Amino acid sequence: MPNSIDMKFQGLITLKRVFKMNQINKLANVLFISITTIVLFGCVPPRPIEPPKVVTPNFTFLPPSSVPSKSGMTIAIIQPQANGSMFNFEAISSNQNIIQSKVQIVNMLQTAKTDIEKILVEKGYHTLGPFDSIDEMTFSQKDSANLILAPVFDVSLDQVGGGIKQGLSYSTQEGTMTMHGSVSLALFEPLTREKVWIKRFDLEPYSEPYQTNVLEHYQEVRQGLNGQSSVNVGNIFLNNIKPRTADTQVSTTISILNHFYQMAMKKMWDHLDPREIDSLKTDAEKLKKRKQY
Repeated sequence: MPNSIDMKFQGLITLKRVFKMNQINKLANVLFISITTIVLFGCVPPRPIEPPKVVTPNFTFLPPSSVPSKSGMTIAIIQPQANGSMFNFEAISSNQNIIQSKVQIVNMLQTAKTDIEKILVEKGYHTLGPFDSIDEMTFSQKDSANLILAPVFDVSLDQVGGGIKQGLSYSTQEGTMTMHGSVSLALFEPLTREKVWIKRFDLEPYSEPYQTNVLEHYQEVRQGLNGQSSVNVGNIFLNNIKPRTADTQVSTTISILNHFYQMAMKKMWDHLDPREIDSLKTDAEKLKKRKQY
C-alpha cells in the first residue's frame, strides 16, 4: 500500500494537471471569443453614417418699407471689401470643408452687391455699378455720381475645438464656431475721392456648435492580378464599422453666414438713412468744384 507521502505527492500532481487544464480552457475561451467577434463583426455590413443636417444658404435680404429720398442723387457702389478670418477660411480645418465653405462665401459676397443696390434703390437713389474698385470707374461715371458707397466687412470666425471621440479608424472633434466683427460704410466724393461720411457698427457675437472628422478613414490602392484593388487599410478586420457620426462643419459655417448676412444687411438698411445722406449732397458738390481739370 502506498504511504501517506506518496498519496500527497500524487495529489499535488493531480492538482497541477487540473490547474493547467483550467488555464488552457481559459485561453481557449479567450481565443474563441476573439475569433467569434472578428467573424461576426466582419460579416456585418458597414453601418451607414447619418447625413449632416442640411442648412440652405439664405443670402437674400428683403428690405422693409420706408419713405424714399427725393433728392435724385446717384450713388455708385463698390464691391464690399471682405477682411477677417471668416473670409480667409482660417477657421476651417478640413480641406474638403474649405472648398465647400469657400463656394458659399463667394456666393454670399456676390449676392451682397445685388442687395446693397436693392437697398439704395428702395431708399430712392439712382445707382451705378457695382464696381470692383473706384479705379474701375470711368471719368464720366465719376462725374455723373454724387457719391460712392464703399462697404467693408471685417468679420472673424473663431473655431474652438472641444473633446475628441476616438474610434477604430476615425476621430471626431466637437467644438464651437463664433462669429464677431464689424461693418463699415463710407461715402466718398467721386472725383476728389475725399471721404464725406462714415459709419461703423459692431455685429453681436454669434456661436454655434459643430463636429468634424479630424482623422478620416483611408484606403490604400494596391496592384492585384486583375488590376487595381482598393484595400481598406485603416479598418481591415472590422469591415469599416463606424458609429453614427456626421461632419457638421460646413452646415454650421453656412448657418453662421446666414446669420451674419441678415444682420449686416439689416444694419446697413438702418444706417443708410436718406435724412442723413441727402444732407451730404451740398458738401459733395463743393468738393467737386474745387477739383481743377
